[in-house]
Amino acid sequence: FFIQLLVCCPVKAASTGYVYAADLSTEMPGWEVISWTCALFLPVTAVFSIWLMPTDFSNVSAPSWWGFAYAALISQFIGFFAWNAGLAIGGVTRVSQVQFLQTFFTLGFAALINGESIGRDAIIAACVTVGILLAMRRMRMRG
Repeated sequence: FFIQLLVCCPVKAASTGYVYAADLSTEMPGWEVISWTCALFLPVTAVFSIWLMPTDFSNVSAPSWWGFAYAALISQFIGFFAWNAGLAIGGVTRVSQVQFLQTFFTLGFAALINGESIGRDAIIAACVTVGILLAMRRMRMRG
């Protein structure tokens, strides 16, 4: 049960954050929304960063630093400029469904860039996710 709770809490936090970010993006630019979010959560993230910090930074390879910089600056920070603006323009319900495509892009890039083999279970899970999304859209259209 504890593991399921650990998985569900970030999902709930992320979905709540998307809704609030979309609402705020109608009042201020997306870059301000993500900047304020980062500033407000800095004390929490700083505690965990210090707690999980490596004891010897010389053991961290250059590709690891580049990956960290990309994930922090491009993927998360700058990516949310456009994401928040898109949520504000198109609405949370419609635009957030685009994120379901992330599974396929992640699998595709993992195979293409990293040379990873994509297992049958991953493909089935991705297809089930899209199937559920399509079923929900049909239900909503009928209702």
